[in-house]
Amino acid sequence: MDRPRTPDMAERVVTSVRWLVLLVVLVIYAIGQYLHAEFDLVLPLLGAALIYNGLLTILLVARRFPPILSTLALFLDGAFIFGLIALTGGTHSPFLLLIFLPLLFITLRSGFGYSLLAALLAILSYIVVALLQEPQIDLDTLIKILVDSVPYALGFVMISVSLSVWAWQEHRRLVQIQRRVADTQKQLEGAYERIQAAYDVAATLRSTMNYERVLEAILTELARFVDFSVGFVLLFGGQGEELRVVSSQNLLVRDRERVLRATIGGGVGRVLAGAEVLTVQDPGRDPGLGQFMALNEMQTALCLALRAGFELFGVVVIASRDQQTYSPAQLNLLQGLINQAVIALQNSMLYQSLTEERDRIIDAEEEARHQLARDLHDGPAQGLAAIVMKTDFIRRLLDRDPTRVKDELRLLEDIARQTTKEVRTLLFQLRPVSLETQGLTSTLHQYAEKLRETDALNVIVEAEELPELDSNLAASVFTIVQEAINNAKKHAGTPDIWVRLGVRDENLLLEIEDRGKGFDVAAMEASYDKRGSLGMLNMRERAERLNGIFAVQSAPGQGTLITIAVPLLR
Repeated sequence: MDRPRTPDMAERVVTSVRWLVLLVVLVIYAIGQYLHAEFDLVLPLLGAALIYNGLLTILLVARRFPPILSTLALFLDGAFIFGLIALTGGTHSPFLLLIFLPLLFITLRSGFGYSLLAALLAILSYIVVALLQEPQIDLDTLIKILVDSVPYALGFVMISVSLSVWAWQEHRRLVQIQRRVADTQKQLEGAYERIQAAYDVAATLRSTMNYERVLEAILTELARFVDFSVGFVLLFGGQGEELRVVSSQNLLVRDRERVLRATIGGGVGRVLAGAEVLTVQDPGRDPGLGQFMALNEMQTALCLALRAGFELFGVVVIASRDQQTYSPAQLNLLQGLINQAVIALQNSMLYQSLTEERDRIIDAEEEARHQLARDLHDGPAQGLAAIVMKTDFIRRLLDRDPTRVKDELRLLEDIARQTTKEVRTLLFQLRPVSLETQGLTSTLHQYAEKLRETDALNVIVEAEELPELDSNLAASVFTIVQEAINNAKKHAGTPDIWVRLGVRDENLLLEIEDRGKGFDVAAMEASYDKRGSLGMLNMRERAERLNGIFAVQSAPGQGTLITIAVPLLR
């Protein structure tokens, strides 16, 4: 039952009790003086005790109470009580019960063993005080004193035991409180560390927009929370239902080429089916994970879904050579990390998509500028050059053969008219105002007429009655028609081109057909990166930006049919 005590707390209690005892002694002394009791020698002792306890109080308040002073105070307290009792009547002293006070102080400061020793000393003190009062000590007197001391001895022992039990219970309660406080503090420190780590992870994942670096960071940051021997990220790709390794740590080279079907079952299949986090014991026997040779030596694998709402990107797998048991707190933390990773992955994919879209727009603008430059060079630029040459020729004819000037001026006028038509056709192609004022069908008829005049193309527009179209939709469709006609003009080898417009199942259906040379579609699509013109690809991308469908049918010697279906309600 022995237990350590907190020095400051014990000394504060002892000092407070000592002040209370001194106050009681002072009151009894005052009453004794009023009743003419012989307490004259008590006053100096009481004054010394007041000064002594005042000094101890000052040391406690100033937190300068040395441990050795606690032991010294016990002897001083005992001497003060012994002297007070001896000076005020011995066993008949009104202060006799104060003999319990040192016992109380020792019990508060020390353990049960010391309190029993103090009880023994108190009994001996009582016997000594009683013997000092007897003028003659014999056996009968000694027996009488011992018998009289029995109640006090029992009281001392009972007080010692009671106070020790109470102090032990208080100590036990304080220890439990301290343990709870320590556990709470440890939990708070752990929670702070997890929050700080999660913040660092989020900052790391947000710091890069590079798709590959985000995938590498997922495994790197997971290692901060759990130990694993092998880790890899599986993402959907290829045929859509295939999972491919896109990032890995400690994975065998042949495992990096492994492809899993989404319907493989096992741990991967269960995660894909809806589980966010799944622990797989003995992954080497799992239908999906067992295909990775590096996992045959692992005891535990953890599968985490890369999911954002209803969109599923893939699965993260980490595996350990040891049997691992993950607590709910760990799994929640890992899931939170994966959620951060998914956000970073979405951002990087969006950034990559925007970058690719920007590059496509730049390429399209560059292609448009090149096309405009070619059209200007082949059309108006040639006409303007011819006008300059014809003007210079007419100026020289004025001096040599004025009769021919009228005919040459007529030819110059024809060239100027043709050049003007070509310029107007180019302006019309860039952004026809009639699209907004007269609609798509009328604009296509006007465009066909201009091409008939400038390029000798027989563009036949066959259009059903169309609903009112969105201006952006109409402009995009007109641009696709332009691109298709330009391709036919360059490669088809025939002047006849059909443009058909209609509505089918709430979709705008567009067909551009020629019956010219045709081409091998597969060979053309395979050589896009080597071609200078991307006309077919531009048409496909414009249709897809309208949520439409693009299809091309062609074969050498069998003409070309381009079909585009665009939803009217977007």
